[in-house]
Amino acid sequence: MNGCPRQDPAYRPTQTFRVMGASQLCEAPVKQNVLQNRVPYTYLRNGVYYFCIRTPRVLLPYGFPSTIRFSLHTTQENLAKKGVLKFKGRLQELGDFIKMKNKTRVVMEAITFIDLDGRKFLFEDSADQKCSDVFADAIKKSPEFSALMNGGRLLRKEDSNSTKQDNLTIKQAIKMWLDATDHISAKERESRVRALTILEIMYGSEPVNLSGRQIDELVKVTNRMPKGNIMPYKTMPIQARVQLGQGGSVPLEDQVGCTKNTIKIYLGFFKWLVTEWHLDKSPMSERRAQPKSGERRGAFDSTAASKVIQYAQSHDKADIKWPLLLLAYTGMRQSEVISLRREHVRTCPDSGLLYLQVLNGKTASSSRRVPVPQRLLDLGFADYALGISEGCPLFQTTSKALTSRFAMLRKKLCIPEYDEYGDKLSLYSFRHTVVSLMRASNAEVFITSAIVGHSTSEAGHSIHNRYSHPSRIPLEKLKGVLDSVAY
Repeated sequence: MNGCPRQDPAYRPTQTFRVMGASQLCEAPVKQNVLQNRVPYTYLRNGVYYFCIRTPRVLLPYGFPSTIRFSLHTTQENLAKKGVLKFKGRLQELGDFIKMKNKTRVVMEAITFIDLDGRKFLFEDSADQKCSDVFADAIKKSPEFSALMNGGRLLRKEDSNSTKQDNLTIKQAIKMWLDATDHISAKERESRVRALTILEIMYGSEPVNLSGRQIDELVKVTNRMPKGNIMPYKTMPIQARVQLGQGGSVPLEDQVGCTKNTIKIYLGFFKWLVTEWHLDKSPMSERRAQPKSGERRGAFDSTAASKVIQYAQSHDKADIKWPLLLLAYTGMRQSEVISLRREHVRTCPDSGLLYLQVLNGKTASSSRRVPVPQRLLDLGFADYALGISEGCPLFQTTSKALTSRFAMLRKKLCIPEYDEYGDKLSLYSFRHTVVSLMRASNAEVFITSAIVGHSTSEAGHSIHNRYSHPSRIPLEKLKGVLDSVAY
């Protein structure tokens, strides 16, 4: 292309085009899935915004990678937009500086570059040569600048020569990581603290460059630890439970069922250390031990589901009645139901249908509109939900309390703990049940995925899926499919 691309932020070229200079920096986005968010030059991973842009040709001779990408460390759209604007502006200034100095012979005393946080760094050189050569030499000598290009963050000048030799311990690194991820929810932070406590107990005083054998031992101990919600382990401190895991004395039936989330937190922690240039390579990549997958979840048969629904309909407490019925007829996640507030109950201006707006779910696809099924409207859900004061939660209960309630209810209603295929039955089984019933009624996968908040990433249809917007499906079509769920 010879002309400048359009300035419209909605413009997304699907083919690579030539970048003529730093002034065109912002017009060369890397090919990415931009349908999941409304912030240009970003993509979402686990709800966190990541900046991603193709490097202009004018910067490539100076040691820049072909693509610049890094985490913006936020889940909020407005903060992500500010971060993108700041970083694009810094690179714009840098590109203009390089273009200007390539045409002029000057003596350089220092080059100043300001990072996203506003700190300044000096790249000193007093040689009498072309400024372009000075700048290139400064790039090669500067660990701070290499860190910026590869990790997205600059290091302090006084720390730049000691990143991999700073003897950073696991305990110190854990505190740094938790301080750097203050954008996460309280629940996610609690999960990270719980997982990292195991790591700290085992290797807190060790340097961060653990060996593959040490990581294997960490994974094995995590897999062998006892459940923290059963006696006698629930009264034990975490240190005692870790010691039991190290000793391998916990009976198999008392061990934790699934450790995937915990291992995922370990992966994220060591990846962050690599990003921050404290490690060259994550030790997690050298492990041989694998996490426990946990038990498969099954779906309720009509008899078991009807018992739970009849119990809920007859219950006089709304905090028990409506969450159970919502799970049974919408297939929403338990956390999504519990987090509903009055402002999430909305009326579609086009169709007049009542729907629930799910926000900040488990994945990017979780944000969606869920029409209220006719069965729940007939039972009076609209009157209940619309009668809640603005700004208040719909239900005064927690996910943990609901899970405990179902454990007692399952025994009371004589519902088996496992189905005939050996899959575990729990409240989450309603999600499996709703999806199964919708697909049994010949509903399209695109429709069912939009209802339950799954991504549609079928093999061979990646481009087609990128052009498919679940949010544009008419609510009446979604409601028709949900209304087909009957027990």
